[in-house]
Amino acid sequence: MKKAILFCLLLLSVFYSSACVPAITKTSIRYTLKEVEEPSNLKEQFGESKIVVVNQEAGETEVTQAGGFSKEWKNEAKYVYENAIFKMKWIYDGIWFYFEFENKTEKTIKIVWDDSVYVGPDNFSSGIVKGDTKYSEMEQSQLPSSVMKKSSFFTPLYPKKYIGMQYNYYPGALGGMSSQRQWTVKPLPIIADKDYRFQIALEYEGVVQPYIFVFQIDQKTIEENKEKEEKVDKAAEEIKF
Repeated sequence: MKKAILFCLLLLSVFYSSACVPAITKTSIRYTLKEVEEPSNLKEQFGESKIVVVNQEAGETEVTQAGGFSKEWKNEAKYVYENAIFKMKWIYDGIWFYFEFENKTEKTIKIVWDDSVYVGPDNFSSGIVKGDTKYSEMEQSQLPSSVMKKSSFFTPLYPKKYIGMQYNYYPGALGGMSSQRQWTVKPLPIIADKDYRFQIALEYEGVVQPYIFVFQIDQKTIEENKEKEEKVDKAAEEIKF
């Protein structure tokens, strides 16, 4: 009799929590730096390069959605590419890619945006703009970003193909409504086992050379309410009449 009462209470608690709490979807996203395609003469000029795994548990983010949207970064970065002249730390937050570029030399290194390209899983190439670019400048030639000696540069990477425009409306100072134009970026589509390639062109000592960073992204979606139901089923099996 006691076990029967416990079983009924267990069922009631599951029904109540499922009915009152909206379904919460958690998406665990993991990315990997698959390879880096370097200039052919890199080893002759600067020796060996390396990819450093910052933390085995890094490179993963959780996206939670329940009538809203929130994001939790488990770790800031997973992969750092490094050679004799620069170090580049890559970050992916489940929506876009970012990098932090560190110039290790005594000379200026330029990031040449007009020669930098994104190629997604659909194999279509798109230009890249950095985070402080104005919408009116999207189709114009971009000035290179100069990274001075022994300094760093940080920016998000926005493929032009995912950039759009939206208008934000708000009450005007003299009545009526005013609007403000703002450009937005769609999240990168996540397709498992497909390559996401970023070609970053760097100019050092007057020579422009491309580096191609190849990533893969994987995700796993779990509904919390479903997890609860599975736990209840397991608990119910343990209650034997």
